[in-house]
Amino acid sequence: MLIACFNELSFSHSFSFWLHPLRGCVSDLEQKAAEKVTHPAIEAVDSKLSGYSGNWSGTWKAPDGTVHPLHATFVQDGLTVTGTLTFESNACFPQATLRAAVVDEGLDADLEAGGMHLHYAVTYFDGSGMDGELTAIDPALCVLGQGGAALVHLSRD
Repeated sequence: MLIACFNELSFSHSFSFWLHPLRGCVSDLEQKAAEKVTHPAIEAVDSKLSGYSGNWSGTWKAPDGTVHPLHATFVQDGLTVTGTLTFESNACFPQATLRAAVVDEGLDADLEAGGMHLHYAVTYFDGSGMDGELTAIDPALCVLGQGGAALVHLSRD
């Protein structure tokens, strides 16, 4: 490993030598790694750790293609997100409670609405918007049948 700077070169009895780095010096591997950590990467991590909290508005698109308004309020505590979603034009589950884990891809969430269980997977998140898919786990008698999916898009209010 190459070290960027040195303060002395000392020899041991077996004629091998040790290089003693100065404080603040970095190896070539450390330098290459540091160059790959960009501000957008840091901002993405910060966004995932605190960016879901707040009020969101958007749409949900039913399997039949109709698009309806959706509103959400989330509270984030580390890698856990809780909240409520209000689905307009949905008599089956007009409001759902959410409990989610922040994962690399976005959110992995379970929703409960009137005894019905849903899964919500956010696959795109940039701090100001998110896209995902809502899937019925238990059979739904209304808009979503078992395994039926709705596309969800939310933007920060």
